[in-house]
Amino acid sequence: MASFIRHTHEGYRQALGEHLGQTVTAIFVDEPGLCGRGARRGGAQARPYTAGFLDDLQAHWDDDVRRWLPALWLDCGPRTTAFRQAWERALQQRQRRVFYAPIAAWCEAHGIALTGHPPRSDESTAQRLFHWPGQDMVWWYVAPGNAQAMGGRANSALEGEHSTAPKGAHSMALLDGRRFTTVEVLGAYGWHLTLDAVKWLLDWHLVRGINLFFPHAFFYSIRGRRAYESEPDLGVHNPWWPHWGIVADYIRRLCWLFTDADEVCEAAILCDPDHLPWAAAKALYEAQVTFLYVSPETLSEATLDAAGHLRLGRAGIAVSVLLADPSPLAVPPGTAALLERWTAAGGRVVREWTPESLRSHPMPSDGAMPRWDGPPSLRVRLCRRQGALVALLVNEGEDAIDGVLRLSGRRRIELWDPLSGASRAAATQAAEAVTRVPLHLERRQGVVLVCHDPGAAVDAPLPAASEALPGPVLLEVAGLWETCDESGRDLALPAPGDWSHCPGRELFSGTVLYRRRLMLTAEQAAEAAFLDLGAVGDIASVRLNGKALGVCAWAPYRLPTSQLLRAGENHLEVSVTNTRANAAYGRQLPSGLIGPVRLLAALPPQAAACQRQRNR
Repeated sequence: MASFIRHTHEGYRQALGEHLGQTVTAIFVDEPGLCGRGARRGGAQARPYTAGFLDDLQAHWDDDVRRWLPALWLDCGPRTTAFRQAWERALQQRQRRVFYAPIAAWCEAHGIALTGHPPRSDESTAQRLFHWPGQDMVWWYVAPGNAQAMGGRANSALEGEHSTAPKGAHSMALLDGRRFTTVEVLGAYGWHLTLDAVKWLLDWHLVRGINLFFPHAFFYSIRGRRAYESEPDLGVHNPWWPHWGIVADYIRRLCWLFTDADEVCEAAILCDPDHLPWAAAKALYEAQVTFLYVSPETLSEATLDAAGHLRLGRAGIAVSVLLADPSPLAVPPGTAALLERWTAAGGRVVREWTPESLRSHPMPSDGAMPRWDGPPSLRVRLCRRQGALVALLVNEGEDAIDGVLRLSGRRRIELWDPLSGASRAAATQAAEAVTRVPLHLERRQGVVLVCHDPGAAVDAPLPAASEALPGPVLLEVAGLWETCDESGRDLALPAPGDWSHCPGRELFSGTVLYRRRLMLTAEQAAEAAFLDLGAVGDIASVRLNGKALGVCAWAPYRLPTSQLLRAGENHLEVSVTNTRANAAYGRQLPSGLIGPVRLLAALPPQAAACQRQRNR
């Protein structure tokens, strides 16, 4: 390793000079597998080995390890699995000591961070040596529920080793007081990756603890076979590049919000840190309980504070519930006594549980933490910033959700929209020292709630605002539309319709402009509150009467008309951009303004409240 660092990292230092630590702020370690990827010899799985390793292994085994080496490939009785686990633990400790530690020390000595990710999604202890712990997410390892046709797997968001990746990295960052948790994301998802899926993936990571993103990748060129190397390009070679700023601004705002804030976790999952369990995590996510992963070694360093909270790691993360993973774990000596004192102070150790029992909110609570009465597809991340409790709420499902968030005390609640940057006071209901916040979240919607503590000083109470919901159809925008390409050349395309089924446009990737005139009565213009585009493939940019109405990059493709409609003639323009998949793969995916296009009224406030109650 000393020779490796001398020939590589020292070479960087000499070449970069003063830019090291300034322009270049981190070195990225990418999946350092000891045998490379999938190494096999003669049909058998290769096992890493080096001189002196048997001495390392012997420290993890109570018999002569040389007698047990055949158990790496053969069934040698009931202790075969235990020996293989000991082998793996010894390898991981050696790799951390010999590989990660020297690089981390070199980075620290030269004022830069070590970041990157280990080979497996569910391993985390190596990240204790990362200044910016991280993971990667590629190849549709996780995907929204509607992405199976694109290569995704059902329930991948909550099940399987990849579902543990961001929370595992974030847990290490929290325990060690690191400022950033990172992810290499969007690589190798293919040219059929839509901004719809991008938004879902970003939310999936944000709500699980990521606050620094490495988008993979922005290509200089896609000539020839370059277009198919870990595609898609996220930059200028992608038809939806002009709209990338929508999601870039969104994650910028949320990363700022959670960086340097005090993360709030209610629970900890005690587990093997290099085989992170997903079943308990799934149940806690669906119960909207924030948590982190913790190892027996970390638990042995925990302390008990005056308020009866168990404090973990250098940052002193306070938890009130410890959930034991079903796999057998040896709790270090002395820790049992600490846990007894903690439970006597009101803490809780849950050793026997089922997903159903966890989803039924078994968490002890004095009301300080928000509780959700609504569908389980809501995900929550909590932090404290400048004295306020801040909650990121994300709808991870494929349908709109309605519910109520409950908090103790009479609180002033603000709603922040990280997509637009706008904020407003939330409509609340206060009764019996509880504040209830009715919420409606559309598909792919994320909102931030800022909950000011009871009794907090408020300069002036803000007026409560209620969100309008779409109501009945006022007008279906039927008839002919004009269509043209980006240069203004007229096109003969059915509209609304799917251009991928039109002769000559089957494999077209790009943008088509749709235009038409709307004749409205004064009553229709006054009542129309929403323009609903129906189905779109894939991004719609809308102008109404010469003014920008907005951009929709995922369903529902619906925009408020912002009082731009008028009695008489109105001019509507919709620019639709698809992905590069049709041109690159010949996929012939649905493209264009497919519709139906309609004008909708808004539900009156009382009807909207009833609708929310019915949806719940």
